[in-house]
Amino acid sequence: MKELVLLTKAGHVATLAFNSPENGNALDFDMYEALNDKLALCEADEDIRVVIVTGTGKHFCAGGDIRQFKERIAKGIYLTTEELSYAANTAYRIRNFKKPVIAMVNHAAAGAGFSIACACDFRIVTPKTSFIMAFVNVGLCTDTAGLYLLGKLIGPGRMSEIMMTGRPVGGEEAAQIGLATRCVPEEELAEATSRFAAELAKGAGKAISCQKELINKYFYNGDFPSYMADEAQANHLCSKSADFEEAVDAFIEKRRPAFSGK
Repeated sequence: MKELVLLTKAGHVATLAFNSPENGNALDFDMYEALNDKLALCEADEDIRVVIVTGTGKHFCAGGDIRQFKERIAKGIYLTTEELSYAANTAYRIRNFKKPVIAMVNHAAAGAGFSIACACDFRIVTPKTSFIMAFVNVGLCTDTAGLYLLGKLIGPGRMSEIMMTGRPVGGEEAAQIGLATRCVPEEELAEATSRFAAELAKGAGKAISCQKELINKYFYNGDFPSYMADEAQANHLCSKSADFEEAVDAFIEKRRPAFSGK
């Protein structure tokens, strides 16, 4: 059976790579489950001090698999609060991971893929990186805690504009607005990320872990769990909308959706 998330180690650094390049590393339940399993292995391995998350092939992660939604709509099987909560809890798991997590964002990080990158402590990008919170473009509000995490990184004003327009944010802009940690030439992405990870791995691990705990306690965790419950309910309602059905049809038919607001 194909490994959906690859785990490799170099020194004290582990790399987790989404491994479904044929569909842009799109996320589904199996991919989330594989990611959580590999995170558990990294957490238990005391020799691992830093984790890098990236994607095989061209893209980091294209978000949810839109084509799967068509069949579900036809059967009246809408996005459930349970599966939406599982996605958000994966982001919560990354955010609360005791070791530093770096997103090495090669090309597109869309929708839930963008959210996963936001859950990481750092994001290394290139000028060709494209972040897009594509939820509104497919008639959904957000999932995988994307709205919450992006707002924590760049503030509610910029977050609202990016969420509500669904426009792409390039790597250089991401660095300018504080979304990306570093923007490096495309050909230097892997090397620059490895150097940064090695630098972190040489640091005082216990102190860094304590820093993460304090950051999460005072900047994230107070309202994160209640946000996840509200997000799941909101997106469940959006998945029943006419706009969601229209967006899925438009995606499959390769045309621009005509939203009715219903």
